[in-house]
Amino acid sequence: MLCLSIIIGLVAGTVLGPLGTAYGLNAQNSSNAQENVSGSGSAGSGSLAVAMFFTFSASSGAGAFSGTLHASIGYDAGLFRLTVNNPANTPVLLCPRGQVSAGGTIISGSFLGADVLVAGCIGSGVPGAFIVTSKDGNEAFSGKGLGAAALSSSSLRGGIVAASKTSGSGTAGPGTIYTAEADAVTRDGRLVGGGAFVGTISDQPSGNIWSGFSATVQPGCTFTTSGMTASFGSFPNQPVTSSYKLSTCPPTSPGPQDASAQWAVHSEDYVGVGPSRIDPYKNF
Repeated sequence: MLCLSIIIGLVAGTVLGPLGTAYGLNAQNSSNAQENVSGSGSAGSGSLAVAMFFTFSASSGAGAFSGTLHASIGYDAGLFRLTVNNPANTPVLLCPRGQVSAGGTIISGSFLGADVLVAGCIGSGVPGAFIVTSKDGNEAFSGKGLGAAALSSSSLRGGIVAASKTSGSGTAGPGTIYTAEADAVTRDGRLVGGGAFVGTISDQPSGNIWSGFSATVQPGCTFTTSGMTASFGSFPNQPVTSSYKLSTCPPTSPGPQDASAQWAVHSEDYVGVGPSRIDPYKNF
């Protein structure tokens, strides 16, 4: 059975593991980060939502990004695999409690084959970084923005990442929101992860990050999650729900899959639906 099955039976768990204090730390087994970043590069300027998880001991993880760059047609979204702990070109962030950093390659969507680097500060509300370097060496995008990262003392046994574009409306007005989500299960059964969103609602810029509380698999190859936004940004301290339904059920091949997404903040403020790309991941 494909990797999506690793989430079956997951119930609500502790959101974040014990916090660490060192840069490039290997003393803890895994990390997760989510960021709302703005920046520019050869691909143009704009904002991206970014989320990832990573196991240091196996140098293995995955992530997603979604958003808009001015030079793009439509929107930019992709999935990436992480294979390097604390890359040599990692920017040193001004993190009061240390940072976590990982690098890898985009395997699906925009900038296919490009290298990525994700760096985040342990804790929340401190700028992290997301860098995309194309095969020709050009910096396609380099962004910084508010985010959160956490360390867990347990290694991971699997997870799922998703990049989506949703359009909808609610009491906040109509708009389009781009989301990136990364949720993983530790070997002792806890959930680590969450996501980020960027976009516009009623023609006003919107964005924040969220931490995950629970995730389940439902019949029909549907993966649902719930969480809570951070205390800063748009819609602070509000419940968030997401649902991803595979376009082909059951999948006919492993790896990234097309899906439909429904994403909502506070179930009334904004509810949107749209295309998504997801990657069930188990390589630890």
